[in-house]
Amino acid sequence: MSTEIDSAMSAKESIDKRRSSLSVVQKLKNEGKQLAKDLHNAGDVYVWYALLDGMSLSYSMIKYVFDMLCTNTDTLSTDAMHDWMMTPQGVAAITSESFFIITFSYFGNICKSDEKSQWKKFLALSWPYCRDSMKGLKNAYKGIRSTFQIAEALGIANTHQMIVPVGLLLGVFSALNRMWMRKMISERKKMMTENDNLLEEVKAKSQISSDEITNIMGRIRSQSNYLRNKGLTGAAYGGIVDGMYLYMGVVTISVFAPHVYLALSICSMLFTVGCIATRMYEEHDFQKQLVVTQERIKLAIIGKEIQTLVLQAKSIGEEIEGLTQIKDEVVLNAESLLFEQSLISNRVLDIERLSRAYAQLGTFLDIKCDEFEKQKSKLRSTMALSYTEAALAGIRSGLGAYSAISSALFAIVTINTMLLMPISPGLVIGTVALGAASVVVFLAHALIVNYYHHKAQAKAGNKIQTLAEFIADVKSKKEQVAALKNEKIEKIIRIGWATDPSPQFYFLEVFEIVRSFFSGVAKGQKSVDYTLNPLQEPDEKGHYHDTNIMLMLTMLSSFFYAIGLALRALAKGFGRESLIKNNQEELDDVIEEAEQLIEDEEPPSPPKGPSGSPGPNLRTCSSEPRIALLDPTLGTVSAGVSPSSQFGKNASSPTFFLKARRVSEGDASAVERFKNKSGGLSPILEDKLSSPSSRPDTQMERRVEAPRFFSPPPARRPPDSLPRRHSESDLSSPLFNFGIVRDLA
Repeated sequence: MSTEIDSAMSAKESIDKRRSSLSVVQKLKNEGKQLAKDLHNAGDVYVWYALLDGMSLSYSMIKYVFDMLCTNTDTLSTDAMHDWMMTPQGVAAITSESFFIITFSYFGNICKSDEKSQWKKFLALSWPYCRDSMKGLKNAYKGIRSTFQIAEALGIANTHQMIVPVGLLLGVFSALNRMWMRKMISERKKMMTENDNLLEEVKAKSQISSDEITNIMGRIRSQSNYLRNKGLTGAAYGGIVDGMYLYMGVVTISVFAPHVYLALSICSMLFTVGCIATRMYEEHDFQKQLVVTQERIKLAIIGKEIQTLVLQAKSIGEEIEGLTQIKDEVVLNAESLLFEQSLISNRVLDIERLSRAYAQLGTFLDIKCDEFEKQKSKLRSTMALSYTEAALAGIRSGLGAYSAISSALFAIVTINTMLLMPISPGLVIGTVALGAASVVVFLAHALIVNYYHHKAQAKAGNKIQTLAEFIADVKSKKEQVAALKNEKIEKIIRIGWATDPSPQFYFLEVFEIVRSFFSGVAKGQKSVDYTLNPLQEPDEKGHYHDTNIMLMLTMLSSFFYAIGLALRALAKGFGRESLIKNNQEELDDVIEEAEQLIEDEEPPSPPKGPSGSPGPNLRTCSSEPRIALLDPTLGTVSAGVSPSSQFGKNASSPTFFLKARRVSEGDASAVERFKNKSGGLSPILEDKLSSPSSRPDTQMERRVEAPRFFSPPPARRPPDSLPRRHSESDLSSPLFNFGIVRDLA
């Protein structure tokens, strides 16, 4: 017995420890996100980054020029660069260039694109393109140089003389491609923002008309297929250049045996191919996010159409109820059955015609609900992550991990270079092996997560589908749609809107922080070489190296660069609001509402008129006149209801003016006898009974049509007309504004 108690206590303790560890991890995660938001909102880290990045670019562009000039010579580019920078022309050139780039970078990072000042707006918009052009030139040349060196080492071709022209040509195309891609992506972001605002505008409406639908559909922003194909081509080209720059250079930093060199080169080529594929996937995924915003708007429009139909059904139901109350009151005060029939028969026809209109709305609502489910299924399939896309997302995360690992390798290479220490081949081999393992691990992780996500999505979809069945029960069984409250209608539509997002992976943001930190080590060392170039000393071979004072300053500079770049990556990756919205929390709330609505909601009983009988049901209302209502002996009229209380209850109602009695001239004498017997009529009813608009020659025919935004199939099209007598006062009815009811002369 004591053993069982001890085992139970140990199990409880392990569970508590696990929960405690999870809470600690969650706490650290929340604190990290809060730090990122604080850094982003403060903006100081972006100023810090602007100065560091401007200095780094100043050195990189000067180094890029000398690399190209010294490619086919025996002179080291660093030595040639040092000698030139010691001349008066070199000092003036690097001072001007550095001042321009650093100042441009500073204002380009602190200014916003929506600045009122045209000058600040120009700086904010033009700096990213200027930076892209410099990075494109440099990365393309370094990538081509590394690739051609590998090809020459493997004996494939002697490409040494082609490095400069090909590198320069691809660099120009890379710069142009980067600028075009940035412009196209910026336009897409604006489109997504406009679509999101339009979606909120649609959701805020309580009902929608056909003119509004036409206007909204015309305002939906989208990109053409031609532009999307160009985007994929540009992404593929960017993947080629960046793949060669990021992954081919690792093989060139040490000396290997031929078979090892070949294996490492093949791995680097595979990494480059993976970079091309993932860049195309990123562009495809971004294009898909724009399509998702379009499909959300269309789904919201259909939802508002359903809500408008329900409100129209409610309005017709209220009109039927008002006419029934007036008819029943007159029946109770009738002098004879003949008088009752002459006074009520037209109202019975009105009620039955409205009942037909009510049934027609049920047909429209059915078809609109089908459209809603089809559109929701289309949206869900657009948002879903296929296994191919999941695999590419996993490869992208793996390549991001490899970039972080290789940046650590290059940081070690920088330190070894300053200390004049050789690079171990095993270190490079281990880096490439870790990169390959990272790709495999994250590929498997993405596929597994996507598999379980599909299972969870099916489970959540079943809950939402159960709610859809509940809505069908509301329409087809005991509850009338007209009896639904507006809040309940909006909740049902909101539940129907909810869609499960695809799995979100945040590994790249984390790896970017690590990569930025280690890249700061190398950039800090280059910054010291650039600014303190006169302090370098030559060795016995004439090559320049850093002095001891420069090494100390390099450590300090690398520290500031590493921290500054890492904090900027943290603020950018987790501090800014993502343009791609993740509605997982909204989905969880909606599922909880759906479960609560299904479990706790009891279908209300149908509203009853004065007779105690249910009102017309959306599905079961009869299109034939109910003659039994004309005979009070059949028990179809209200018993014990006071006419004064009935009129007192409805006389002040706005809808009473639309539902009051209208009779023909032939009923005038019967009306007078009715007034004498009943002690008079209410002023409203008397006014309606004597109104000239109730005469046969002023009566008009009314028909109920499908809404202008709806075109049902020919087999399900409702009748063209449903005549109903009404007065000119009916023109103020909300039904005329909804587009459901039309007046014909």
